[in-house]
Amino acid sequence: MDVSSSSVCPLLVLLLVLLSSLSSGSSSMLCPKRCTCQNLLPSYTVLCAKTGLLFVPPNIDRQTAELRLMDNFITTLRHRDFANMSSLIHLTLSRNTISQIRPYAFADLQDLHALHLDANRLTVLDDAHFQGLVNLRHLILANNQLHSISEGAFQDFLETLEDLDLSYNNLVDIPWETVALLVSVNTLSLDHNLIESVPEGIFSNLHKLARLDMTSNKLKKIPPDPLFLRIPVYAKMKGSPLTALVLSFGGNPLHCNCELVWLRRLTREDDLETCASPKDLAGKYFWTIREEEFVCEPPMITRHTSKMFVMEGQEVSLRCKSIGDPEPSTHWVSPDGKLIGNTSRTVCYENGSLDILKASVKDSGKFTCIASNAAGEATAPVELVVNPSPHFDPKLDPDPGPSDIPTSIKSNISGGQARSDQQRVSVSDLTSSSATIRWPPQNHIPGVRMYQIQYNSSTDDILIYSLQGKARDPRRNSDGRQVETEKQRNVMMEDGMKADGSCWEISGEEDVKTWNEKSQWKKQKEEQNAKNRQKTQDKTETQNDKNVKENETTRTKTKKRQKIDKKATKQQKMDKRHNKRHKMTKMRQKW
Repeated sequence: MDVSSSSVCPLLVLLLVLLSSLSSGSSSMLCPKRCTCQNLLPSYTVLCAKTGLLFVPPNIDRQTAELRLMDNFITTLRHRDFANMSSLIHLTLSRNTISQIRPYAFADLQDLHALHLDANRLTVLDDAHFQGLVNLRHLILANNQLHSISEGAFQDFLETLEDLDLSYNNLVDIPWETVALLVSVNTLSLDHNLIESVPEGIFSNLHKLARLDMTSNKLKKIPPDPLFLRIPVYAKMKGSPLTALVLSFGGNPLHCNCELVWLRRLTREDDLETCASPKDLAGKYFWTIREEEFVCEPPMITRHTSKMFVMEGQEVSLRCKSIGDPEPSTHWVSPDGKLIGNTSRTVCYENGSLDILKASVKDSGKFTCIASNAAGEATAPVELVVNPSPHFDPKLDPDPGPSDIPTSIKSNISGGQARSDQQRVSVSDLTSSSATIRWPPQNHIPGVRMYQIQYNSSTDDILIYSLQGKARDPRRNSDGRQVETEKQRNVMMEDGMKADGSCWEISGEEDVKTWNEKSQWKKQKEEQNAKNRQKTQDKTETQNDKNVKENETTRTKTKKRQKIDKKATKQQKMDKRHNKRHKMTKMRQKW
């Protein structure tokens, strides 16, 4: 009996020691108020769901492995909320009101595998939001309000991420270059967004991709990808082998032409996807349309510039309009056979236009407009003739702007000799409203009846004004008399009468005076019109003030009448009640 009792006592002592150590270990773990904590060795779980939290509790134990904070009212995530929680593996923040993630909020979570941020109010993701999550495998961002994601937002977990959910957001564009680097991704959910296009070949390196969901976007076409050629592609998860890719694309406004034939050939069950265009196939079920009906139309150039003459140094715009299905892309080829791109001197537009900001004599020749699509291509020649300008010198004017259009003047220079100053157009006596222009006589050119001068004004948006004058012997006046001095042969041009783009015939000093008188008359008329407008505006304002005062008076009278009527009605009601009580009293007395 003594021997047995002596052997039991050490066992009891050992059990007490173990229980005390367990109780002390559990008491050392911090558990926030209204939260449930589970110490299931070797991990520690904190559950704070539906507890009305407005922020992440500050007293969460730093050794927590799993933290669930869903269904609360947390609005902001800060770095201190998860500081030093290097053991955290699973973090759930679903169904909160999170609209802001401070930079480096998850920087200490190097071992985190799953991050759930679905059903919040995030709008933008930048490079600093997810920094530090080097082992992240599952990122759930569905049901937010995302409209922008930076290219470096997923930079720290490009090689580890297996599941990315961006569904039910407002994304028009995705950082496709970043998506192309997610080499370990298995599931990619991009459904229910506003995505309009997918770059070709973007999934070619995603060899582990098993499910791609593009449902309910604004895709008109889905380009074929090398990945789709290497493995079988199915439209449903049901019945597809494990090595296949399931592609979901329903709910998009598909344009069913030859570019979607590859999609029509998928192995699938009967789905309900429909075509939105062209008109012949609109509303039809995608899978019931025969492959022969997925056709394209080759491009056809409908309008283009045929031939254009410009002066050296001017800006020139060549047009080329084309149609086709799919919409053709337009390219230009220079006269020397080189493809033209966007440079400091040339600009190509998506509508088929080509702008040459400063034409050179070397640009003369036949340009070629090429419109191409999946069904073929069409070409059209456009001839450009650049005439040398007598006063344009690229060395003196290396980069004229689009509005610096030189004066269109031709001079007959034979023998290739250098132009002298007397054979060039010159401008002198410049003021804010006038200038003296001299040009060489053109008597040796038969048939010249009119001169035209084009110029720009910096005071308004009109690019070119023109001024015309009759051609005659510069040595004689308008009445035929000999002009003795060169000064009398000069033409003074004042800006006042040219602002309306009118053309005036210049025949001498008398016309210049008439021009000035008309200019002054016009200015006086404009001033008088301005005064009349001001008077009309003042009268209108006075009338409005008068109307406002009358309305206020009317409202005041109306309110007074309403008060009087209200008092009268109240008095009538009181009289009726008094009479009724009086009658009741009499009836009681009779009884």
